Amino acid sequence: EGGVLHLREADKKAERIDDKRMYDGARRLHGGMTALVDAIARTLPAESIKLNHRLTRLSDHGDHVAATFEMEGTSQEIIARQVVLALPPRLLRETVEFTPHLDEATDRAMLGAETWMAAQAKVAIEVAAPFWRQRGLSGSAYVTHEQAILGEIFDACDMSNQLFALGGFLALDAGQRETFSAGLPLLIGSQLGSVFGADVDCLATHYMDWALEPLTCSAADRASEASDQTGDVANPLLRRALWDKKLYFGGSETAVRSSGYIEGALDAARRVARAL
Repeated sequence: EGGVLHLREADKKAERIDDKRMYDGARRLHGGMTALVDAIARTLPAESIKLNHRLTRLSDHGDHVAATFEMEGTSQEIIARQVVLALPPRLLRETVEFTPHLDEATDRAMLGAETWMAAQAKVAIEVAAPFWRQRGLSGSAYVTHEQAILGEIFDACDMSNQLFALGGFLALDAGQRETFSAGLPLLIGSQLGSVFGADVDCLATHYMDWALEPLTCSAADRASEASDQTGDVANPLLRRALWDKKLYFGGSETAVRSSGYIEGALDAARRVARAL
């Protein structure tokens, strides 16, 4: 709750907006998304989870599919009646060899399925106390001038009220982030001061550039301009069963609704579960 700030010009004060609802209907998970992953993993037999297995090839053999994995310099082939692939379609296209090759229309659909937020970077800045709340601010802010470092800022405090932080998305593209990487903490701190109108004591800065994460961002995502899509519907070709109903795409990017979001992952999972 509280006012939202909008900094339109680098040398001016931020404008306060009191009638704008931010993230309406959104939810924050106590303990972060890792808590959800860990909770799901605990429901599965330990032997069913294979870490550090990188899928490199899938082959259709008529009555089964052969999946080839690379792990620590060795290869392993696993035979399956059906395969569900939950990686983003662009990553599958770039990292997995399909035999026989997927048809041209499916290939185009995979290339066109942008991995939501894959080429973005995110930061969390720890502070001693949520000073913005004392001023009736929500912690949310937008910066839209040409010199912006953070384009969007938000309250990222832990729900236990023991850890206080501001989060933000970088306004710089992947190339600019690489160029200014050494000075980013200083630039981020300076911009927070401009937005909130006072020096912000940054106790620690946690930074993640998803464009450098090979299991999230494809070369196609890195080459694309930043997207402003919000839950676009994925190409229906990505929801078809392939190889005589032995192969399915099950990632969030294939969802009918909320493509790229957690809700999209649940939508895709329900669809594949019904098909299986």
